[in-house]
Amino acid sequence: MMLIGQRVRGLLSFPRMGIVIIFCIFLKIGPVSAFSQGLYTVTDLGTLGGEISTAYAVNNSGTVVGVSRMTPNDWSTDFPFVYSNGVMTALSTYPGWATGINSAGQITGYTYTPPGYPPHGFLYENGTLTDIGALRGSSSGPAYSLAYGINAAGVIVGQTRNEAMIYYQGDMSTFSRRAALYAYGINDSNAVVGMLASDHAFVFQNNRLLDIGTLEDKSEVSVAYAINSSGQAVGYSGMAGNSTQHAFLYQNGVMRDLGTLRGGYSIARGINKAGDVVGESDGSAFLYHNGVMIDLDTLVQPGTNLFRLEMAFGINDLGQIVGRGWFLNPSGDRPFLLTPMR
Repeated sequence: MMLIGQRVRGLLSFPRMGIVIIFCIFLKIGPVSAFSQGLYTVTDLGTLGGEISTAYAVNNSGTVVGVSRMTPNDWSTDFPFVYSNGVMTALSTYPGWATGINSAGQITGYTYTPPGYPPHGFLYENGTLTDIGALRGSSSGPAYSLAYGINAAGVIVGQTRNEAMIYYQGDMSTFSRRAALYAYGINDSNAVVGMLASDHAFVFQNNRLLDIGTLEDKSEVSVAYAINSSGQAVGYSGMAGNSTQHAFLYQNGVMRDLGTLRGGYSIARGINKAGDVVGESDGSAFLYHNGVMIDLDTLVQPGTNLFRLEMAFGINDLGQIVGRGWFLNPSGDRPFLLTPMR
């Protein structure tokens, strides 16, 4: 997922190269709406030893991936983690981030291997981390790749040589349309979302690259971060003239403004099969369900060790939500897992 200024707010969002920027299981009962379950229990996932960690994705088995920072304000001490059965484990001895996980437990992200070198995307499965390589551009500089999303088939999307990237079974390629700059999300039908070089969100589907525009002024920035099996895409769009952004839900050619919690900004980061959306608004994590944006702090079971849920990055088809919050004891920014109470 990096500090992005007006483009993307929040600690540890997805970075561009060289710049730190503000960045199914199939159930017999079908997809479950998170909100229909009422309150959530909250689990502090801990850290690998520091005080700052963030969870970016969760699969339908409840396995969580993210990044844990060992030293405050030092990104070179970020390490990718997987959290399963109550245990957080580092995926690499080199710095990096884990950004996506699929239903089979395959994990993607990127590491700086060795430290000081440009990052390379990885695929982690069965206890083994594989460097997926990088494509060299026209410059003489070292090649890099950043991996952000992975679908059930193991197709990975991200960026290499300043172009959106797709990787599958040892083969890395860029889009045939050079206008695609970042690929952030992919669904199980291989529809991809991300950002164009024109600073607009895109959907790539059926060999067609579509600029999905913005909520208001076409000169504003928009980014799409995730897409579900129904083709619903979410992200954020800059708003005309007021230097802020609103979360959007895009479906069937229409971009819908999801609003904000308290009149400021919002960013949508994840969406599940039921169409529930999670993200951040005005400094709080939110759930968007049936046309209503809800502060997730109001849905947490009382009496927890939680001060505030700051941002939500992922939601699975069982309604479990992951992100980053502030806990009281020990204090600090730590990854959370919300689980609907049955």
